Amino acid sequence: MNHHSVQGLIAAMLVASCAFCQVTDFEFETEEVVLPEGIGPSCIAFHDIDGDGHADAVVAGRNPEGRIAVLSGGPDGSLSFDRELVGFGQTDWVELVDLNDDGHVEIVMAIRDLEGGVQIFDGIAGSGFSETPRRLDAGREIRCLDVVDIDLDGDFDIVALGHFSEDVRILAGDGTGHFEPSFRLRIAPWRNGYPFPQSFTLKDLDGNGTLDLATISLGTSRLHLNRTIDGRFTSPTRSWQAPTINAGDQGGCAYGVWADFDGDGRLSCLLPQTAFGPQWFALFELDGSGGIQETTILPGSSQGLSWYPAVGDFDGDGDPDVAIGHALPGLVVFLENATTIPGPEEFLPPQTYFGFGFVRQLVTRDLDGDGDQDLVALDFSQDKLILMRNALVGGLAGEARSARAVEPTHVDPAMVPPGTTLVKWLSDLMPEDARALEPSPPTSSEGGSH
Repeated sequence: MNHHSVQGLIAAMLVASCAFCQVTDFEFETEEVVLPEGIGPSCIAFHDIDGDGHADAVVAGRNPEGRIAVLSGGPDGSLSFDRELVGFGQTDWVELVDLNDDGHVEIVMAIRDLEGGVQIFDGIAGSGFSETPRRLDAGREIRCLDVVDIDLDGDFDIVALGHFSEDVRILAGDGTGHFEPSFRLRIAPWRNGYPFPQSFTLKDLDGNGTLDLATISLGTSRLHLNRTIDGRFTSPTRSWQAPTINAGDQGGCAYGVWADFDGDGRLSCLLPQTAFGPQWFALFELDGSGGIQETTILPGSSQGLSWYPAVGDFDGDGDPDVAIGHALPGLVVFLENATTIPGPEEFLPPQTYFGFGFVRQLVTRDLDGDGDQDLVALDFSQDKLILMRNALVGGLAGEARSARAVEPTHVDPAMVPPGTTLVKWLSDLMPEDARALEPSPPTSSEGGSH
């Protein structure tokens, strides 16, 4: 366990809690993309759907009607609402892939309803999609999926995670867009009925050239790792838990992101530790053989509830920085990587962008092709996307903005039902519930970094 000194942590949290203390100077220009009311955006995927050379997008929707949004992309990286499609129920994840190599992209989505499953809108001529999607069985309450060639036979497969069935399943593809059940792995079976896995990432953990499985379980607040052999995830599952925070709170986690933060050639998984009070994030560093050799806990923001992380070289200095989206109040917090190589991971105090409701997802992407890394934020409770354009290349995004004080707002712990963890409660909120919990908007319309 690698703990920084108590004095260092206290100093960092004091600096982070000050609205005007700012060491880094990330500069982003924000642009809102309004979505249909009540759609509850939960995930976005990009692809040049219409073949015009500009990236379009599809947004999954956390709404009971099964509505999803298709967006058209412009040459400057802009996005505008085009049309809606309607599937079988609320969706938490989306991937855009040409499954059968016919030149038309398919929409592959995780159905979050209790029955769960995967739905596929087949691509058709004219940049369209089938009116009614196909449905595949894949477990209960699918919250995350990926489309990859996991068995290395040259055809796309679907890997789907069941939140309530507590499993990861592989649906093997035959190259024609059809899939058959192939393999099922229980996540943390020793905690029957409680794991509630939320997300996963496929990474080559042990350096053998195949994709292994890293799952985040919000019911157990753990990172689970499984190796892959011959297209199957192998047992036993190895699990690691972050150190406690805030005087003994375990903290919760739902999503993670991987990067080599200290430049030693080994990946680390960054997990925000959602809790009441000061926010923290954990780093789990691989040991080179597919296990975790070191766990570090570091301070994040002083308000909001940390939820979804993203990584990118936002300041162009060659190392990975961190952005974390928060809920209630919604913030996007940037932490500049200040690690001295060789040495332990260090990050400068957070730089915060305010004015969000519940940042459900963050995606790092060069929107306008200018060579720097922008960010796309999905505001779940306000039914909109926020395009955060990086001003690293080409000068400042606009006139310098003066800092405004923001009164810290905290969610009342009494709102969380007894017997339910904070992170589980957040993961199950519907958009209208989240809107009711949002703090009042600031009196000034002036936005930007503080």
